[in-house]
Amino acid sequence: MKKEIIKKIQEHLSLRKEILFAYLYGSFLEGKDFKDIDVGIYLDEEKLTRIDSIDYEITLSLSLQKEIKIPFDVKIINLAPLSFKYHVTLGYLLFCRDEAKREEFLCHTWMLYFDFLPAAKNYLKEVLYD
Repeated sequence: MKKEIIKKIQEHLSLRKEILFAYLYGSFLEGKDFKDIDVGIYLDEEKLTRIDSIDYEITLSLSLQKEIKIPFDVKIINLAPLSFKYHVTLGYLLFCRDEAKREEFLCHTWMLYFDFLPAAKNYLKEVLYD
């Protein structure tokens, strides 16, 4: 059943030319009980502005929900915080229209994340234990 759902998601998202690549992440992917399906999408930055982002996420979530009959939570990862971007990229790649852009995004995200991780751990240690 999950493979069929994934295929439907891939087909639906691939029709949207502004989506360069997309990841599935969260409880649906982890095999746990799930209330919704989490999808992270990377958009062609020339085709969508920051002002449009929330409306786009909601519209796409509802469109997927209408077709697949399961609630969706779609997030644009271009605009997301670093730790969220990193965790989404650990998920399942649904499709990719621009492999060079995806590799650039992955390299940049992972480099920043692992550069930032020791500082974040030290900060939390100081705040929580000092």
